[in-house]
Amino acid sequence: MVISDWVASMRGRDLHWMALELMASSITWVLTAAEFKAKLGAM
Repeated sequence: MVISDWVASMRGRDLHWMALELMASSITWVLTAAEFKAKLGAM
């Protein structure tokens, strides 16, 4: 799981979002901090 609000890239915003989209479509869940907190609250 990757929290998109908690990571950054030194290669620019465009490549940062592209990497998150690639991860979301192939190997992991990409969530915002709010989505993550909501999921924790649902447990």
